[in-house]
Amino acid sequence: MKYKIMIAVIGLCILGSCAPSANSHLEDHLTAYNWRIIFLKHTNIDQTNQFTPYFFNFESKNTIIATKVDSTFQGTWARSNNSQENPKVLLSFGSHYELSLLNYDWLQKSRTDFIIELVDEMRTSGSESVTFERI
Repeated sequence: MKYKIMIAVIGLCILGSCAPSANSHLEDHLTAYNWRIIFLKHTNIDQTNQFTPYFFNFESKNTIIATKVDSTFQGTWARSNNSQENPKVLLSFGSHYELSLLNYDWLQKSRTDFIIELVDEMRTSGSESVTFERI
């Protein structure tokens, strides 16, 4: 019996170590988890409160799904460069008012296992920035 439990624990450890981390490619990290926005600045105005009801799922076929209690919205995402040191992600939700605030070519500013901070690649001064937290 102890042998079976030990095998199960080792198996879980191995599976857990396969999960993408901050050291993996950005697209692997995005698609492995669900995310929420914990900070959004648009034209130097904090817009975070509009986004607290949303959860985001980056899918492997360049689709992003934004869900809140009563609605689901589909957008697109794509890597817009090949750099692993300074990856960029292009997000687009079309003309949906709230979600269109995410329609930028975002440059990764920082990343941990649980947080991804992005800034508008054309305005690295920070007038446009978004921070996703892993759920």
